[in-house]
Amino acid sequence: METYFDNLSPKEGSPRRLMQDIKTLLRDTEALVGQTMGDVADRSMADLKARCERLKEMYQRMEGATTAGARQADRFIRDNPVQATGIAFTVGLLLGLLSRR
Repeated sequence: METYFDNLSPKEGSPRRLMQDIKTLLRDTEALVGQTMGDVADRSMADLKARCERLKEMYQRMEGATTAGARQADRFIRDNPVQATGIAFTVGLLLGLLSRR
């Protein structure tokens, strides 16, 4: 069962979708930099390229952390299905009680 919110649906808000959007942003930024190379001063261009590189590195770190977190959660759930179910039930119960207030 999936839960939908007014401002966020799984299609719009999934981590995979976020990663795809960041990749698209990086590609488009690089294309823009390549097209405007003659119009922008060399110093500004170098700064923009450095920022793009930092954004790429940040994306790669974020993607690695997300993947590692998902693998760790999957491993915990597979190794401890009863505890994982109990934790999920307890969290759901607490959230339900808090949302009732």
